[in-house]
Amino acid sequence: FVMCFVIVLLDGFDTAAIGFIAPSLVSEWQISRPALAPVLSAALFGLAAGALLSGPLSDRLGRRLMLLSSVLLFGVACFASAYSASLT
Repeated sequence: FVMCFVIVLLDGFDTAAIGFIAPSLVSEWQISRPALAPVLSAALFGLAAGALLSGPLSDRLGRRLMLLSSVLLFGVACFASAYSASLT
């Protein structure tokens, strides 16, 4: 229960924080607002796709395996995004 709570807390923080820091990103990175839109929408599309896919897969593979796999994928993607050279 505690592990699930921490995962949901961190995932929700990630989604909520980007909305608050978007104006700062636009000015600090010197990009236009439309250029930041794909970044903001990619997170929401990823959440939707994950929600639709993880339910059936967790029924087949097990909830623990899917939860651990999802957290691992999220961690690797966050680590990789820290080294991206551009928004695209």
